[in-house]
Parts: sequence; structure tokens; C-alpha cells
Amino acid sequence: MSQAEAAKWEQRYRDGSYSGRAEPSAFVVDWAQRIGPGRALDLACGRGRHALHLAGLGFEVDAVDIAAAALEQAQTAAEAAGVRVNWIQADLDDFLPAQNRYRLICVVRYINRELMHRCAAALAPGGYLLCEQHLRTTRPVEVGPGNPDYRLPPNDPLSWQLGLRWLDYREGLVTEADGRTAALIRFAAAKSPLEF
Repeated sequence: MSQAEAAKWEQRYRDGSYSGRAEPSAFVVDWAQRIGPGRALDLACGRGRHALHLAGLGFEVDAVDIAAAALEQAQTAAEAAGVRVNWIQADLDDFLPAQNRYRLICVVRYINRELMHRCAAALAPGGYLLCEQHLRTTRPVEVGPGNPDYRLPPNDPLSWQLGLRWLDYREGLVTEADGRTAALIRFAAAKSPLEF
């Protein structure tokens, strides 16, 4: 990410952007409860809504974002909630998670196709990747970027060749917790366990 882009994200969090979005994605909530605790990685974590939820479920969480302001706000929220998260400031264009380490990785509303391949390698055998992205659509929506470059075209993740097993794949309009409409692609995929 360029320095100008990083500065833009830093300023957004300093200005209070996303402060009203505290609820984790219903998709992540549903799948995390099914998966059960282990080591988790939340990428592009922002103010930590998913990392905090996972920590509350007993996951050991590493959470990564480029914006120091977002991570400071997330740490304050973690202290208030009485949970521990390992907050990491890093540019996700360069971030390389340890291979075969995580039971769960979540990437919510951050598009970086190359990162998806690094996520697949970072999953422990039997681990899960949960992803939620804005969907390119002509239908009216109230949430997400107006620029179609920041939305995935229909079925795009199905072509990523991550070497994972698809467990759940959904595209369409979703009503957010605040009642607004979003167009989303949501998927869960798993790394095959080691065979003996």
C-alpha cells in the first residue's frame, strides 16, 4: 500500500470513521461458533470487531491492520471487554503469516487476491478461511464503496485456486445489523487435514 493510502486509512480512523460499526459479521459469528477455539488471524482488522469476538470465544487472536489509530482503538475496546488480542501493525501487501499455523483466518471487506494465497498457506491442516467481500452489483445498496474496483465481480473467489475445500459460498443482498443493505460475497473454505 502506498504511503498516501496508508495515511488516508490512518486519518479515517482518527476522524472516527467506522466507529459505529462494532458488531461482528453475522457470517463470521456463525462459523466461528461452529469451528471452536484455536489460534486465529484477523486480517485488515480495523477497530477489531472480529478479533474481539473471536477472543471472547476463547481463540488466541493475532489481528493485523496498517492503521495505528485503528489498533489503538481496538486495544482500548479489548481492555474494556477483558480479552487479550495480539495487535500487529503491518502493510498487508507485505505481511507474511507463518505457514500451517492458524485454525481460523478471517478477512472481512478487504480485497487482496495475493493475500488469499498467503492465507491458504497459513492455515493449519483442517483450518478454516472465512471471507466477506463487497459484491459488484447494479442493485441499490447503502453500505460499501461506490467505486466498483473495490467490489468483487460475481463468482470471482471461485477462480482463485486456493487449494481449499469450499464449505459455504453466498452472494447477494444482506441486511446489516443497523438495517442498511449491503451486497456481499461470503464464503467459508477449509484446508484438508493431514492424512496418515
